[in-house]
Amino acid sequence: MVTAAQMVVLEAVDALSQEKGISPCFEEIADRIGVQSKSPVARGLGLLRDQGLVDYLPHKARTLWITAAGRDALRTFRAARGLDLLNDKISRLAAWATEELTAPVAIRDDAQSILNQINEGAA
Repeated sequence: MVTAAQMVVLEAVDALSQEKGISPCFEEIADRIGVQSKSPVARGLGLLRDQGLVDYLPHKARTLWITAAGRDALRTFRAARGLDLLNDKISRLAAWATEELTAPVAIRDDAQSILNQINEGAA
């Protein structure tokens, strides 16, 4: 089972690979995930490798790649995260609708602003 921390590392690898067009080094991944040491990156990548989600050539720079299983895991994780964001937006919209029925004009304007942000985020 992939942990949330491992998914953060996997997402960092994917994003950096796409941005740079080459495999990221451990230091770049550490910077991306906000850790000062390369040690947690090495541990995370080792666990991801054990699970078949990434692979790399040991002791060779920039040979890290995401496997097909890793791509599937990323798609699943991103879909689940997207559902969480959608549920949050629905909750915010429901709260706005409730306020719309009873709120004074100033509160209704704030709710309308939230709805506009939701619509902009969905576009």
